Amino acid sequence: MKRLLLGIAIVLFVSNYVFAAFGYFGTAANIETTLAPGTGFYNMTPLAGDPNAIGANNYQGTDFGCHTMNSGTLKLLGGEIKTWKDGGSNVCGGTLFYTVYLSGMRPASPIFNNINISFLENCAGGSFPSGGPCGGNDQKWQSLGANIDLTTYAPGNYTLEIYYSIEGNNSNSSACGEFVFDNNGGAADNYTATFKIDAITPVRYKFVEAQNRDDYNLISWSTTSEVNSDYFSVEKSTNLKDWKEIAQISAAGNSSTDQYYSTKDYEIQNTQWYRLVQYDFDRSFSFSEIVFVQNELHRSALPFPNPVYDELFISNFEEIKSYELRTLQGQLIIKGVRLERIGMTELEQGYFLLILENKLGQRQTHKILKI
Repeated sequence: MKRLLLGIAIVLFVSNYVFAAFGYFGTAANIETTLAPGTGFYNMTPLAGDPNAIGANNYQGTDFGCHTMNSGTLKLLGGEIKTWKDGGSNVCGGTLFYTVYLSGMRPASPIFNNINISFLENCAGGSFPSGGPCGGNDQKWQSLGANIDLTTYAPGNYTLEIYYSIEGNNSNSSACGEFVFDNNGGAADNYTATFKIDAITPVRYKFVEAQNRDDYNLISWSTTSEVNSDYFSVEKSTNLKDWKEIAQISAAGNSSTDQYYSTKDYEIQNTQWYRLVQYDFDRSFSFSEIVFVQNELHRSALPFPNPVYDELFISNFEEIKSYELRTLQGQLIIKGVRLERIGMTELEQGYFLLILENKLGQRQTHKILKI
């Protein structure tokens, strides 16, 4: 049945034969990616769920997500083809053809690169040794060493287009020179999937945190990717103006997996702010968001509601001597003396830091969400 159905979809570039004596019943590309749905085979023919499907995921229309330029987090490793043949015919091998172009800008005549798909194994007793049902003269072909890095393209949205050719011979069990194609039923753009490339960001943070542990503050952070990252300088401040380095932590250099870091600060005061300065090997640098720790502060004056849309009120505002509203990066938005409410309507959505100083000179910081 599989041969009959596939024979309908196969276009033979040979005029001497009415019926195909060889063909394919499974094709898939092998994609390596750090993003969901993950590394593995992506089916062209047939789709996931069919007993002859090679992988758990389908290729057509898949979005492989956003990847940082030159991060190596998205690669085309190769592919697999399952073929059949009659007793008097031959299958000589297969080829995966691929091309990459900006989405929506397919060239009139795309230039395809090729990956040769090599022989892997014959059917044995109703199944392939590496797995999957088969019968008769069925064969499996596979190559996984191409290692085509798709993150080397400039920032943009891209399409990865793929089709397959299978070479064989319909009437000679030792000859080649005839071809069948798996090109998505003759679709103009074959099989396609998409991905996005972002500009190089030295570090992508998973989180930056600061917590009090009684006699010290613990500053911890994690990165999901690093490019040419030399080290982190951990800085602290008591006023969001003057910053002091308290530690230097070596970075991972180049990484596409989660990395975890931490350091301790034993010189703790009422309220302290922390930030990271990440340095590249060329000494260029970038700042993380600012985090803070409160240690035994006077807490009688509290902002509400939080999240806030238009006006932020302060309970027991008469206890407040002054206030500052800043961005997470420390940029001052507004400051003043004793207040009961702050107008938030004109601010963009996002998080802000509200620093309140009471009559005793104690400072407390609240993270406010503007919606």
